[in-house]
Order: sequence, then C-alpha cells, then structure tokens
Amino acid sequence: MIDEKKLIDELKQSGMIADNEYGNALIDMINSQSKIGGWIPCSKKLPENETEVEITYISKSYKTGETLYMTARAFYEDGTLPTEKSICIWNEGDNWEYDENTDSYIIPEGWFEGVSFSEEFGIVDMPVIAWRYLTEPYQPQAI
Repeated sequence: MIDEKKLIDELKQSGMIADNEYGNALIDMINSQSKIGGWIPCSKKLPENETEVEITYISKSYKTGETLYMTARAFYEDGTLPTEKSICIWNEGDNWEYDENTDSYIIPEGWFEGVSFSEEFGIVDMPVIAWRYLTEPYQPQAI
C-alpha cells in the first residue's frame, strides 16, 4: 500500500513532477485511482458481479443492543447474471427467475458470503454499508 500524498510530495521534491499542466494531470491521475485498502460506501459504488471483496456490515450486540460494525469476505450479485455464466455453483432458490434464453436461473441481487473452505455460501442478511478490494495474498520470496 502506498500513501499517494507522500508519493506526490516526493515526486515534486525530486523534480519529477513540475507545477504545470502535465504535472497537474499526473497528480489528478494518481488521486483518482482506487485506493488499496480504502473503503467504498455502497451508496457510491458497488463491486462487479462475483468479485470477492471485504465488506463492513451492521449487526447488533445480543447482550447490549449496541450497534456493531463487522467485516467479512463476500461478493455482490446485481440480479442480472444467469447461473450458467456464474463462476459459482448455485442451488437455485424457490423464487429465482428462470431465463429461457440461457436455460438457467437468474441469480438474485444481493450480497453473498465468500467461502474458502466449503462448497456452499450464504446470503449476507445484515445491512452492508461499505466494501473494499482485497489485498494480494502473501507470497514468500524465493531465496
């Protein structure tokens, strides 16, 4: 992860970015990039279908009723993808729409918990308020 403000400052100090039209365009490009690890409110943007991301959802403490902000891995479906084109294996639900053109069912819109070690995943039934892209997994360096 990088600190884009620090990068811009260092590029300016080294003379690699000048205070001109080209330099300003380069700074705008850096600033407009999605931030690795940055949370994106669901009200602003949703991820592409079946892109596994980390989500923040709202829950309540059973003991105190306090609002809790929890995280999980999940993916979003926009309600347009037929099961035939999905990367996942689905057990169609009772109320799923059937698409005769693709001879498959349409996956309903919503968030689904990502799974790593089992074959089934569940619907996220808590309000999801934000998401962020996953970081790359750790890979040991070859010696």
